[in-house]
Amino acid sequence: MENASPTVWSPKAQQKRRVNAVNELAHLGGEANQATNGTSTKEETLDYRVDFLAYYDHKAILIALTSDMMLYHLTIMPDSTTVEKLKVKLSGKGGTSICLRENLLLICQQERDLRVWDLETEENGTISLQSSKGFEADDVILCVDYSKRKGMISAGTMKGKVANWKRRPGESSVENTWRLQPSNQLPGKIAAIQSGTSSFVLINVLTAVHQDLKLKFQAKGIYVQEKQLVVWSEDTVMTYDVQTSLATIPSAAFTCRAEDVVIYNQTLYCIEGDKINVRTIQ
Repeated sequence: MENASPTVWSPKAQQKRRVNAVNELAHLGGEANQATNGTSTKEETLDYRVDFLAYYDHKAILIALTSDMMLYHLTIMPDSTTVEKLKVKLSGKGGTSICLRENLLLICQQERDLRVWDLETEENGTISLQSSKGFEADDVILCVDYSKRKGMISAGTMKGKVANWKRRPGESSVENTWRLQPSNQLPGKIAAIQSGTSSFVLINVLTAVHQDLKLKFQAKGIYVQEKQLVVWSEDTVMTYDVQTSLATIPSAAFTCRAEDVVIYNQTLYCIEGDKINVRTIQ
């Protein structure tokens, strides 16, 4: 009997599998791009664009969400072909927030429920907001993330609250593994919850009025007051006037490599290196 040869998982082979997997999206619906040596080549444009694409390296799974709300799990085989492991149609009342952190795929759709997929154990289920923990019956989840260090799933809600689920060791099902903690209310009347690298949801925590804020750059931070807000990237600071409806009007923008920024009335306090620079909005 001959000994079986082990599969060699070299970086080059890994890259080839990823490239072929992206090409497989041509059969799913979306815009596929092949990446090689830092360059990108457009392969094909289809009926439905790919809104989310992530790769779980430990099990060689490619995860794709298309604009028609179809979620795919594709297993990338050693010969660079792909096998469809999961195909499911998502349904929800509003926009979808999805992220992959470690082995957890987290999906919320502006509802009280949050879907959790453990890609390692292949367990999946839903965890929910609970009135007994301080969440109103009409509150919904807008965005979600996970901290491995704290063993905690955190979500921002429409009412300006933060929901935290702590992991309980020794449990098998998703519902029993994650225990909801008492709600945390964000301070102030207006709260900003980040929903993407360049987008936020502004929420009036008293009236539940909310408004999307979409930026043209990747945000590094945001600071909100009732009538003003400031948001900054690696090299740009931009201020907005905030209307009663939470609609925003740009008021100033300038180049600045700030670590942190605070706005008070018409004054900006910017931490730049070892200095705090004070600027007046004009």
